Amino acid sequence: MSGFAYADLPAGEILIMIDDLLNPGESRQMINIESGKTYYFLVANNSSNVMAGAIGGFIGAVSEGGGRFAFYRISEEMALEQLKIKKLSGTSPP
Repeated sequence: MSGFAYADLPAGEILIMIDDLLNPGESRQMINIESGKTYYFLVANNSSNVMAGAIGGFIGAVSEGGGRFAFYRISEEMALEQLKIKKLSGTSPP
């Protein structure tokens, strides 16, 4: 994936979810965000679920859980390097 998205959200607990319509399952994580802070996440293939899907098809991927993608919190320094090679894909509503 060569894009990025952003959301400007109020402080508190939020749910981040990545759902791929072409592949079964979803990745989700609850995080507590603080006012005035910026958080960066990298989305990558969930290699364990890609293998489960290849071996067991739809049933294998669903049983593995987590969806095709996983996301990880990364440092601002790493995010700024990644943003140099990405294009804005969209924004998420609050």
